[in-house]
Amino acid sequence: MEDFVLYGGSLGSYIAQGIAVRIPERINKLILNVSAAKNPASALAETAKKDNIPEKTSERREYWIKHLTHDPKNIASIEKSGFQKNTLDAEDEYRALKSITAFDFRDQLNKIDCPTLITSGIYDPVNPPAKGEILHKLIKNNQFSKFPSGHLLRLECADKYKETVLNFLRK
Repeated sequence: MEDFVLYGGSLGSYIAQGIAVRIPERINKLILNVSAAKNPASALAETAKKDNIPEKTSERREYWIKHLTHDPKNIASIEKSGFQKNTLDAEDEYRALKSITAFDFRDQLNKIDCPTLITSGIYDPVNPPAKGEILHKLIKNNQFSKFPSGHLLRLECADKYKETVLNFLRK
C-alpha cells in the first residue's frame, strides 16, 4: 500500500504508531484516537486495582465499561450495541491486556512527518489527555483535539468527532 490514511483507536492506535514509525514515507495522513506513546499500564487498571477489582475476573470488564464513558447514561446503549462484546474469558483477556503494556515509541515518533490528528477524551481514565500531549510534542505536523468525553469519545461525541476527522481529512 502506498499513500494511505492510517487510523487507530486505543489499542489500534498503538499498532498504528508501530506501522507509522516503520514506513512513514508511505502514509499520507495518520489519525491516533485516544492514544499514548508509552503504556506501562493504563490509569484505569490502576484505578481498578485501588478499588479492589480482581484482575482475572469478569468483574474487571464490567468495571471498565462503566468507566470508559464519561456520561453514565451511555452505559446501557454501549452494552446493548455490543460495542464492548468480548468473547475472551477472563484469563485470556488478562493476557491480552498485559501484552499491550510493553510498547514505547517515544524515541521513534520523530520519524512521522505526515499530517497527524491526535484526539483525547478529557475524562479518559485509560489514556488521559496528558498521554496525548506527549504524542503532540513528539510528532511533527499534528493537530491535537480534546473532547468532553471518556475513552469512547467517538461514541460520546460522535458528531463533533466526525466533524473533526472530516475537516482533518479534507485539508
